[in-house]
Amino acid sequence: MKIRFIIHFISWFLLFPQKGNAKEDSSRFSFLKRGSYFEQIILDPTESQTSAGLLKIWRSGTQYDGVYIPVNIGIQQSILRYDFHEGSGLELSFAGAIFTQFTIRKMEGNTYLGEMENADYKISILLNYKIRKLSFRFRVFHTSSHLADDYILRNNITEPNPGTLNYEQLDLTGSCQLNKFRLYGGFGYVITPNAVREPFSIQTGFLYRKALNSKGNFRFIAGTDIKIFQQNDYTPNLRTGLGFEFGKAESTHAGIIFEYYNGHLPYSVLEYEKVIWIGATIFLLRPRIK
Repeated sequence: MKIRFIIHFISWFLLFPQKGNAKEDSSRFSFLKRGSYFEQIILDPTESQTSAGLLKIWRSGTQYDGVYIPVNIGIQQSILRYDFHEGSGLELSFAGAIFTQFTIRKMEGNTYLGEMENADYKISILLNYKIRKLSFRFRVFHTSSHLADDYILRNNITEPNPGTLNYEQLDLTGSCQLNKFRLYGGFGYVITPNAVREPFSIQTGFLYRKALNSKGNFRFIAGTDIKIFQQNDYTPNLRTGLGFEFGKAESTHAGIIFEYYNGHLPYSVLEYEKVIWIGATIFLLRPRIK
């Protein structure tokens, strides 16, 4: 009897908390929530976000007679999230983006010619992890590049696209929030078999953010993003800028950055070309999780 009683007591003791934990654990799962456990990297030119820029560009040291207009349409949606506690947890997400580049050139007389140069497509699956001030993003993505008909005809291109930007990649990026500074860094590796593209890439940077009013819905931002690719002989690509965010951080909000870029063109099969640009970019920013 004593042995049976002890067995029943131990069984009850072990099973009772498990029932409570199972109920608690099930309530921690959520689907299609807003925001992300890994905040978007605003100054990354190929981040899956929505933005439009108006830039003056120099190609290989020669000033381009016109304006350069990159227009990006991006989405990211949390699919499944498990909360450890408030502001920390694990998340599976999907992201997609289209990066298009337009130019407007002055022709003879007072006429202007607008052309589309290229469109890149990117689809990503992300596993995000956040604990306190640290967050991590493990991502696999496919990207492909397509020169526009306008560009092909104007430059008499007859050779096939070399496909250097048609590939799949794995990358891991870590981020740390230190008061008003966000520091991040990571690396990537191309996994496409027999890819023309060299495999290694590195990314690092920071973003500074400070509220300018008591409500916190008007903020100053400044930062720098650096990307280094084996494909381009490890030459750094630098994008830096400063600007403002408008709206509540916990909901979709907007921002504008006055920026400078120096490096290889971040879009299309034309990335071997070194460029410098200055100008302004308007962003539509996703909700942030504090």
